[in-house]
Amino acid sequence: MRANLHAYGFSKDSLELVLDYLLNRWQRTKISGSFSSWAELLQGVPQGSVLGPLLFNIYINDLFYLIEWTDVCNFADDTTFFASDKNLKCLLERLEHDSKLAIEWFESNYMKLNEDKCHLLVAGNRHESLWAMIGETKIWESKSEKLLGVVIDKNLNFDDYVFTLCKKAGQKLSALSRISHYMSFEKRRILVKAFGESQFGYCPLTWMFHSRKANSK
Repeated sequence: MRANLHAYGFSKDSLELVLDYLLNRWQRTKISGSFSSWAELLQGVPQGSVLGPLLFNIYINDLFYLIEWTDVCNFADDTTFFASDKNLKCLLERLEHDSKLAIEWFESNYMKLNEDKCHLLVAGNRHESLWAMIGETKIWESKSEKLLGVVIDKNLNFDDYVFTLCKKAGQKLSALSRISHYMSFEKRRILVKAFGESQFGYCPLTWMFHSRKANSK
């Protein structure tokens, strides 16, 4: 971490301040009134802190200079490799190659990529079930996966995601309708915006691809 912070322009005094913040941290576990012995935290950042996400992002940024054959989308500890190719075999080789590099980087930097939580989604493939090797784990192709709250399907029409949103919004609207006669129009308007319309404000790009059926819904 010291080298990472220095590369971002932290002065010597600033580095000493940040390292003092990260060092000498201890924790123990309590179960039914019994405590474990104290253990010093030698890795990671303070959970729930303001600086935690920033320091983690600085720490993990080196990973993106290592990737060779794919592009990367990253949000905190959620890392997604993606690529496009007309040849499915070449596409899978590119994903497997960079996934291997990522696993090696994580191991060298005292982190672990959870292979069981990795997923494979291939858009446009309609004929055969595909799989890729992520480390020592074989990952079969999925029809859809949730990424940062958005359900992405292999056809990229987002119908499943849109129908789920409509169902959630409908349930909340139904609940509000049962108590609406106790509230003024202004309060009803605020609640509908907060609990109904807010469902559709996240990732609005998906609404450009859904089917007519989902649009009617």
